Parts: sequence; structure tokens; C-alpha cells
Amino acid sequence: MNNPIDLVLGQLDGVVRAGKAFKALCPAHGDKTPSLSVKEGDDGRVLIHCFAGCSTEAVIGALSLTMEDLFVADTNQHLVPRVLGVSARELNAAAEHEMRIIYIVKADQKAGRKISDADLQRAKLAVDRISKAGRVL
Repeated sequence: MNNPIDLVLGQLDGVVRAGKAFKALCPAHGDKTPSLSVKEGDDGRVLIHCFAGCSTEAVIGALSLTMEDLFVADTNQHLVPRVLGVSARELNAAAEHEMRIIYIVKADQKAGRKISDADLQRAKLAVDRISKAGRVL
């Protein structure tokens, strides 16, 4: 699969670099001087702004693209939202790891094993991390 920014830029005319972004002729109106700004967001999505007032939907429609084409897809071709540079899949995996830690400590308690202070503190940290992950999702 193509990188979303490359997919968009490859279909535009008059593309020039402008700092961290690109300028191009807007395909949604009769542009004679570049009025379209195209930039890659921190999460890999494509940010589009036409200074002449065309909507993002009009721009991508003129390119025969969809809104989904502006986002990074995972290997299964499903959109993966990213929060603070972490995908929902990565966040879920981390939360599952923390849940395993809690499960182990609880199982040890149930079996009558002594829980060390370090293990108890780690279990409390796991609870805190799961709580924070739930607020982000």
C-alpha cells in the first residue's frame, strides 16, 4: 500500500515543498497559482487545506480519492487511529499485558502465596495504566 501523502501528492499538479508542507494547484477549482496546502500529520494522516475555500471532500473527490485514503492503514487494511503516536492496537496490547500482571498477582493471592512489596506496587501500576488506557480509547 502507498504512503497516504505519496498517494495524494502523486495526483496533484504544481507540487512544491513549502517548509514542512507542500503547495499545489487545487484540483477542485480552476487554480492558476498554488492554493492547496498538503501536510503529513504526526500520525501519518494527510492534512489538506485549500486557501481558496474548497472543502477537503471537494479536493479528494476531484482526485477520485476517499477520506480513508488520507489515513494510514494497518497490515489488515483497517484504519488504525493513533493517539500520541500509539495505535489503538498497540494500546490494547499494552493493556492486555498489564491485565496479565494483575491476574498473576491475584492468582498468587488466591493461592495463599506471599506477595512482595515490589509485586504489589507493580500490580498497582498496572491498574493505573489500564485506567489511563481506557480514558484514551
